[in-house]
Amino acid sequence: MKASRRSAISTAQRAERNYATAPSAKVLLRFAAYRELQAIEDLSASYALVRGGEFGPAWAPTDKMVFQASYIYEERTFNGSPVVAVVTVPAVAVIAREDRGSIARVAAGYRPGNHFEVVLSYEHGNRSANVATFDYEYNLGTLHLIATF
Repeated sequence: MKASRRSAISTAQRAERNYATAPSAKVLLRFAAYRELQAIEDLSASYALVRGGEFGPAWAPTDKMVFQASYIYEERTFNGSPVVAVVTVPAVAVIAREDRGSIARVAAGYRPGNHFEVVLSYEHGNRSANVATFDYEYNLGTLHLIATF
């Protein structure tokens, strides 16, 4: 049994295309691409143009367990001039900041009953920029215990 689902969201600030397909009853493959404007708080720009994509498989060996993975790639271009009321320094040519980032994530979820869920996840990400000291790399592990009533 193969099921597919497509969706498209388009607004003035965000354009997104999603595609999900289930090659079997226990496997799901997700694809997404997006482009959006994000307001930011930065001294060098007033907004960022973000373009990216995501791919992620999921596997549910039983109705109580699921394993997921995803990879996200994103490019950010910082644009716009923030309004400054008083300028006391001579104008200097500023290079537009551009960031590139990627995130790899794996997660496992277990739902023993209808009202309790445990999710364990690990994420590794990095970001590189064309501005000195703005590059970074991180590792993140989380444990979620969710109870619903």
